[in-house]
Amino acid sequence: MWIIGFVVMVLLGFTGYQDFKFRAVYWWIFPLLLMGLSCLAIQTIGWNAVFRHSYQNLAFLLIQMLFLTVYFSLKNKALLNIFDGYLGLGDLLFLLCISVYFSFGNYIVFYILSLLVVILFSLAARQVFKVTEQKIPLAGYQAILLFILLLADQFSPAFSLVSDEWLISYIGA
Repeated sequence: MWIIGFVVMVLLGFTGYQDFKFRAVYWWIFPLLLMGLSCLAIQTIGWNAVFRHSYQNLAFLLIQMLFLTVYFSLKNKALLNIFDGYLGLGDLLFLLCISVYFSFGNYIVFYILSLLVVILFSLAARQVFKVTEQKIPLAGYQAILLFILLLADQFSPAFSLVSDEWLISYIGA
């Protein structure tokens, strides 16, 4: 299991590097990442829980994409493809890949908090480093954040990305 975890960590690091440097990620990384995260989740919580979490996470992601499409279409008064200038296909593929690993609550928390962190880091980079690039490496930032969370997941027995128990106990406390 540690080999799969190591490969996933390398893939996340490579995703971050590529997205920051080129604002693009090789397509073959996503199927490998999906397989690696699936194997880790299945070994930890089993097939049934992975399918249930994946289904819930994908439904949430689909609703998000639908709302974004409706919002930008209404804003521009024409039906828009949000992947033409608003969101990269790699960003969507990354969110699809991680949907197999996270429990539903953790997926929503990761999604929201990672978007906030990306906004803050992007604004800071524009101010501090005078970055003028308009495209934000969303998948890259999220890959680095997931890399850090997987390390925390590995070394903290009270923290688990595949189960909402720690989240529920933290919110309830």
